[in-house]
Amino acid sequence: MVPRTDRSDSLTEITFRFELLRAIAAGVLETGNQTFLVLFAVSFFGSSPTEKGIIASGVSIGLLLTPIMLRLLHRLRYPVSQIASVVSALGGMSFLLAALSSQSPSYALFSAIGLACYSLNTPISTHIYTENYPSTRRGRLFGQTLMVRIFAGIVFATCSGFFLGGSMERAPLIVGVYGLSLFWSAFCFWQLPSTALQRSDKGGLLKSFSLVFEDRVFGQTLFCWMILGFGNLLMMPLRVQHLSDLKLSPFEIGLLVSIVPSISRMLFSPLWGRLFDWMSFTGVRTAANLCFLISTISFFTGETFLGFILGAIAYGIANAGGEISWNLWVTKFAPPGRASEYMSIHTCLTGVRGVTAPILAFHLAATYSIQETMYLSVALLILSTVFFLPGRRALDSRMR
Repeated sequence: MVPRTDRSDSLTEITFRFELLRAIAAGVLETGNQTFLVLFAVSFFGSSPTEKGIIASGVSIGLLLTPIMLRLLHRLRYPVSQIASVVSALGGMSFLLAALSSQSPSYALFSAIGLACYSLNTPISTHIYTENYPSTRRGRLFGQTLMVRIFAGIVFATCSGFFLGGSMERAPLIVGVYGLSLFWSAFCFWQLPSTALQRSDKGGLLKSFSLVFEDRVFGQTLFCWMILGFGNLLMMPLRVQHLSDLKLSPFEIGLLVSIVPSISRMLFSPLWGRLFDWMSFTGVRTAANLCFLISTISFFTGETFLGFILGAIAYGIANAGGEISWNLWVTKFAPPGRASEYMSIHTCLTGVRGVTAPILAFHLAATYSIQETMYLSVALLILSTVFFLPGRRALDSRMR
């Protein structure tokens, strides 16, 4: 064991150890968010576009509620990791109820609640990273846990594809595993060293959002991110729908939507982590945007399995860079002691687009076509990249 030279080293070591363990559960849960929960809604329940959209929006519902979560944390005065543990346990119970559901509406509702509980803890994780990880190593440490999460997702998606075979009758068992994963996440959160958030004197929830206008660089960055995220989230849930319409098997869908992207994410995460620590933020973000653009065009215009594979690889590379920058940019941008406040606004606006985009996507695809919806997505991705560039100097100068 590495000797503990001071309290800071000890906090980093303990946090990293249990974050590695929690990453296993997170990897399993990602396969539900990205692939299997929507696949079960399409192929097992025959869910409506709205119900499929609700499931695909589950993570974003949690992000939308993060400012409320932050205000609650200020009032409760408990260590934030303990609150995250309770929220994770509630999400685990919701997934178990989804596994027992026999009707599409209840399945969609409980699945969305489970995913929301999973993502609701995002500002808490950011607060813990800011407190317990040194800023010079934050990207690399996060990148290492991300690799474990990705590997766990690859293994689970592969096993689930073989377990399901050509039948969806075993789908409830997979949903039950998502519930157990959130219970494991609750255990890991409980072990993380953390403090209670100090009571905020910034006023209520609406007052917190005044930061968007008071901090001009922050507001401009969030505006660009809103356009980018909406473009990405339009097509993300339609990947499963697109492949299901082409009559691919559950294993083939899992391969293209979870396994191949996860492998490329795992391979490129260490590189993106180092780039985040050493490269300008706008450079990292622009590179990730271009990868998203290539992926979307390749995946939805390709007519061969090779085209799908290339699109899936590019998507994994883009996700690796996008996830590290999305999770950690606030830790370097926000003034000392205000990372969780800034992150809650960032995640809430992510939730706004994440709730609306998937529901809109399924309705657009049903009214027009998936390919026509793709054109809108591509236009938004290009527009967001163009908007990022004028303010790059002001943004990069704020990153510490």
